[in-house]
Amino acid sequence: MKTTRGSGAPWRLAALAAAGLAALAMYRLAYLAAAAGGALEAYYGGLLWLDTAVAGRPLCLVLGGNSAVMLASRVVYLAHPAHLLLVSGLAALLDPPLFWELVYEMLLVSGLASAVFAVLPTAPPWMVVPGVERGARALLDGFASADPYASFPSLHVAYAVLAAYGACRLSRRLCRAAPLWPLAMAVAVLASGNHYLADVAGGAALAAGSILAAHGVFSSTQHRQLENDGPGAAS
Repeated sequence: MKTTRGSGAPWRLAALAAAGLAALAMYRLAYLAAAAGGALEAYYGGLLWLDTAVAGRPLCLVLGGNSAVMLASRVVYLAHPAHLLLVSGLAALLDPPLFWELVYEMLLVSGLASAVFAVLPTAPPWMVVPGVERGARALLDGFASADPYASFPSLHVAYAVLAAYGACRLSRRLCRAAPLWPLAMAVAVLASGNHYLADVAGGAALAAGSILAAHGVFSSTQHRQLENDGPGAAS
C-alpha cells in the first residue's frame, strides 16, 4: 500500500525538533568539555595561514570595515540554524526520504564538528586577531561571542551547504539560487570575525562528506528494500 507524502508528517516534524535539540546538546557539551579542559587560549595560529595567503591579512579585517557588508552579514548569520530547519521541515512534508537524509546529515555534521570543538578548541578571529573592532563584533553579540572554542570547522557554513543541497533536491527553481546561500554565509562569518577562511573550507568539506555518506547509506537501504519487496511492491 502506497502512502502519501503528507502521511506521518507530524511525526517527522517531531523527529526534526528532536534532532535539532540533539545537535544543540552536542554543541553545548563540546563547549563544556573545552572549557573544563582549561582551554583559555584556544589554538588558532595555524588557521590564519589561508587568510594571509589569499588576502595578506585576516579576512575579517578586509570585509569587516564595510558597513553594508556587516549589515547583510547580521541578517545572514542570524538565520542559522533556522534555514536548515526550514528546508528540512519542507522536506518532511514534501519528500520524506530526503527529510531523513537531511536529519542524518545534520546529526553527522553536528556530532563530528562538536567532537573537534571538544578535542581541538580553536579561538575565532574576534577573540584573538588584533584590530578587529568591537563595533563589528557587537553586531552579533550574544551569538558571535558565545563560544570562544568553536572556530574550526564552521557549523554555519556546513549547515548552509546542507540547506542548499536540500533546496536543490526539493525544487529545480530553488536550485538555481541555492548555491548562493553558502557563499553568503561564508562572507557573513568571515566579515563578522567569527571564522577564518580555513574554517569555511572545513565546514564546506564536512557538509560535503556528510552528504556523500548519507547518500551511500540511504541508497543502499533503498536498494535492499527493493530487493526484499520485489518488483511488484511499487505497483
